[in-house]
Amino acid sequence: MNRNFPDLSDAEWIVMKKIWELGKTNVREVYEELKSSQNWAYNTVRTMMERLRSKGYLSVKKIGNTHFYTPNVSRNKITRKALFDFIDRVFDGAVGSVMSHLVNHENLSDSEIDKIRDIVNREGKK
Repeated sequence: MNRNFPDLSDAEWIVMKKIWELGKTNVREVYEELKSSQNWAYNTVRTMMERLRSKGYLSVKKIGNTHFYTPNVSRNKITRKALFDFIDRVFDGAVGSVMSHLVNHENLSDSEIDKIRDIVNREGKK
């Protein structure tokens, strides 16, 4: 899919994560899954899902009286897009600057630094 998807709001990320987890789903299922962690009304979830459909993130198919929504794009693709949008906006596209910032300015554990080192070494060999 070569479509350029618009950015997701924080609330839309929450809904999309749940939809990616559930797969084919409806508003009631998403609402029930999120009601304990989010203080949203059913209509709020419905509105967000319709907004996600209009943005191209979801497809909808009516079966009987129920509208079933399915993701049009993978979580991996949208996560990658969001990550690189952030890197472009904050670090002028310099991935090395992101890594430097993480290593030098965050309290990463030795284990986390080792994982980063392993990934860089593994990818460098490809």
